[in-house]
Amino acid sequence: MKVVVIAQYPIERKGIISIISKQNNIQVSGEAATLTEGLNLLKDAKPDIAIVDTKLGDSTGLDLITMAKEKDISCKFILIGYIYEEDFISRALKSGVEGYLLRDAYPEDIIYAINQVIRGRQYFDAAILEYVLDARKPNISLLTPRETEILMELGKGLSNKQIAKIHYITEHTVKKHISRILRKLELKDRTQAAIYANKLRTGI
Repeated sequence: MKVVVIAQYPIERKGIISIISKQNNIQVSGEAATLTEGLNLLKDAKPDIAIVDTKLGDSTGLDLITMAKEKDISCKFILIGYIYEEDFISRALKSGVEGYLLRDAYPEDIIYAINQVIRGRQYFDAAILEYVLDARKPNISLLTPRETEILMELGKGLSNKQIAKIHYITEHTVKKHISRILRKLELKDRTQAAIYANKLRTGI
């Protein structure tokens, strides 16, 4: 798989590249330090995954990802940064981010995140999941067995169409289940539902 690293500081870029370049299944296809350089790199290198710093000078990693999506650049994104306020993380997920690593992540965490994302899954540092739901105590017992199953599918990052196919139901029925899940657990959107599902799955 082709991976690029977009981060403002050389030491961060070189550190990540040093870690991932040792993997036989990863080809480092370039690096960039700014939003403009990053967009050009994504366009030219056409990577499978981009590891993006949350801070890019006067811009943010979210700015880059949003612009990349607007330009129909096909790429999966993993942000790397600190724990920000819940709203930032929620916006990150809505922008199409498949992963979020912390700056103090171990090398094996970075490799694991990349491999999870390339398989079509999501990866978010356990500390982020804990932070987002720390103030919330959703009650899983309020859900029916089917709703619990669909909640777990949301945690895998599956679309309504994929969930419908797995459970042999219509997309409309999936939407109704998700609506009830959000209401019962008092969650804002499917993004928070996915985070909560991963929290349950990992046992944190």
